[in-house]
Amino acid sequence: MFNIETQSYIDINLDDLSSTHLHRILFEGMDLNGLQMNDASFIGCFFGGCHAVGTNFSKSKLNVSSFVKSDLRKAKFDNASLRGCDFFLANLEGASFIGADIEGANFEGANLQDAKF
Repeated sequence: MFNIETQSYIDINLDDLSSTHLHRILFEGMDLNGLQMNDASFIGCFFGGCHAVGTNFSKSKLNVSSFVKSDLRKAKFDNASLRGCDFFLANLEGASFIGADIEGANFEGANLQDAKF
């Protein structure tokens, strides 16, 4: 388990980030396809332009994180806290948000085809 705060850049290449606590981390453009990022805390992180197809963010705290222009097809955000998250122009086709707290989240211009809320 990682517990890192207030870093401007971190380069990680792991298959399982579940139960990780990373705050204010830049993940810009990273390949996160299929990763397990559930039961974790990624508050205030920037995931802009990431490829996270099928990534599992279930039960994670992602408040005020940005997923601008990210590919999140079939990603799972079930029971996640997404307060104030920015999904501007993100591809969320087939993503699942069942039971997620999306208060204040921005989905402007996002592809929500077949997404489940």
